[in-house]
Amino acid sequence: MLPKNTMNQEQFLPMPLTQKAIQTAQHFAAKQPDPQEAEQIYLNTLAVLAVRDYLQLMEIKTELTQSDSWNPVIRMCEDVADLIVEGLGKLECRPVRVSQTAVLIPPEALDERIGYILVEIDESKKRATLLGFSQTAPAGELALNQLRSLDELLAHLDYLAQSRVNLSQWLVNSGATTNLQEVESPVGTESVMPPATNSDEPNKLNLGHRFENIFNQGWQTVEELFASVDNKQLQPQFRGTVPLPQPALAFRFGGINLFPNADVMRAKLVDLGIQLGNQPITLIMALTQEADRRISIFVQVHPAAGERYVPSQLKLSLLSELGETLQEVQSRGFDIWIQLKQFRAYPGTNFSIQIALEDVSIKEAFSI
Repeated sequence: MLPKNTMNQEQFLPMPLTQKAIQTAQHFAAKQPDPQEAEQIYLNTLAVLAVRDYLQLMEIKTELTQSDSWNPVIRMCEDVADLIVEGLGKLECRPVRVSQTAVLIPPEALDERIGYILVEIDESKKRATLLGFSQTAPAGELALNQLRSLDELLAHLDYLAQSRVNLSQWLVNSGATTNLQEVESPVGTESVMPPATNSDEPNKLNLGHRFENIFNQGWQTVEELFASVDNKQLQPQFRGTVPLPQPALAFRFGGINLFPNADVMRAKLVDLGIQLGNQPITLIMALTQEADRRISIFVQVHPAAGERYVPSQLKLSLLSELGETLQEVQSRGFDIWIQLKQFRAYPGTNFSIQIALEDVSIKEAFSI
């Protein structure tokens, strides 16, 4: 076992290695001709199944068969032990041998992860022990004595679930209909996000009874945002010298109607901390309900109050439900705003918007 002085064993959670789990792991490993890689696949599979069983006990749904670790082609080429938590993304389940004190995380498991769980595999006792959780693995290595408890994992998943904003609710509250004309993109091409595969309840994340959606957390109309900060500082960032009309009807910058047909427009102050001198930038979203039930979405970032330009090298990204980058734009230091290309999403779609500067990033999750 692990040295007692390096870990808080009260946070450990032993899970039985069932005969079915062992057989599945052996079956996956048998398809890999390289002995070392076969052993890694065997351990990865046991770790993933142990975490899946734990989350099932917590009434948190997963998508095991959609995970890379369950894809035979990816499994042969990459060292992956991911488990998709429904509606949130990939949780990496890294196996640990008895007496290990640290674990190296392979490069393919450093991206698109919502967290890491380390699982000690003891084949002699047919036991998999969940040792703890880490939200990140910045150096590509996790020390076991620095892991957080499983209770903190649940709190992390709870936070991710509660942070998801339901855009359909914005449209319902605005009284938008489905008979409006299609909006032309001011930036040219567009992308269409496919519907989620499991969309029986497209507007509700299924994470057990403890999790509920929170709508509009931190989001305001542009008018409300103006009222919450110094108008003389903020308003010129949006309108130049042109009087601002009703925000829900149009959004103007320098007299140009960027969103003339938007049904809903919302703004949120985003604080990236000391990177911007604790001056929050502004994230803007404009939505239009289309006749075929899709929603057209525009996303922009504007400078902090009192600043003329968006900070140099600020990145604005559109991420899929699994954390894959679908779009990304980076500011050049002389941009008065940056924006993603218009995209359209179907009901049941989950996605995220990420703003990043240097080593700090903030992600906002959404559902349709």
